[in-house]
Amino acid sequence: MRNKMMPKKSMCLLTGMFCLCCIMASCRQPATDNNDETGTDEPTTTYSIVRPNEEGSIEIISEDGNNPLKTREYIMSYPIPEKDFPAKRAKFYQLLNQLKSLAETDSVSYDDVDSLNYMAIHYLLDLLQDQKSLAPGLRHPMLRFHMSSDKRLRHYAWNENIAPGQQSQINVFQYRGTGGKPHAAFLSAGKTLDETDYHTGKIESLNTLYRPGDSTRLYLLSYSGSHGNEHLYKGFGCIRIVSDSIDFGYPAFRQEGRPFVTMHYTETENAQASYDNRSRTLKLQRIPSSAEKGETVGLAYTFNGNCFTLMEN
Repeated sequence: MRNKMMPKKSMCLLTGMFCLCCIMASCRQPATDNNDETGTDEPTTTYSIVRPNEEGSIEIISEDGNNPLKTREYIMSYPIPEKDFPAKRAKFYQLLNQLKSLAETDSVSYDDVDSLNYMAIHYLLDLLQDQKSLAPGLRHPMLRFHMSSDKRLRHYAWNENIAPGQQSQINVFQYRGTGGKPHAAFLSAGKTLDETDYHTGKIESLNTLYRPGDSTRLYLLSYSGSHGNEHLYKGFGCIRIVSDSIDFGYPAFRQEGRPFVTMHYTETENAQASYDNRSRTLKLQRIPSSAEKGETVGLAYTFNGNCFTLMEN
């Protein structure tokens, strides 16, 4: 038998139906993040959407209520619509007010609190890179502020308000670089070596550590924090200034190979952290209560112009 050629019209119809089936099949496949190393599906509908609400505040919403970690990256890339410094500052203060109001409610959504914190960080980083932020600075009831003695490093902080009893802080730093140009930096807790370090701890003092002739320009921070009554801590951390940037990872405490050293203790104990600027020596002590039996545990470090070294007892 001779093979009969299919009419051109029928061939086009079958081709169209085949393409339609392929499109429908592809639509049923979950959206996948190609950069996700675990291979789990992360459809874009789980990403928070940022929009202004009727009151002019910023609202964080999500189509399915989820808030994956990549939401932070999404928020930090949000194009800030305000153009001038006063408008950005007003919006930043408004975000802090929203965060305070949300934290005072009976039921707090971690997703909403986390998203508001990172939106506030996003605005603050933008503000601190503006020359106008240097004088008179930023002032808000929720903000804590420190400045180094050489007036080149500034620190802004507020409580994350993520859980009762957990005093986890947001810490953002501003540094005046070449020509007095301001730079800003923030390092999230997810990238630190230990959750109980100065990145999430409450910074209590900021000291200019370097002197003429020192090989490294360092600033010393003392901090404290808590993760429940059984997990209290105090410590010291160092920030290194490199040209026009801030290095959070410089191993200033060489024995530990870390930029910080921490002393852990419980609510039945006490801890002391002290620093002598003249000898550039710091001490950490864990002291048991009078009702407990035990010895005081202490650590002492001295700075040699490059790093801290552990002193022998």
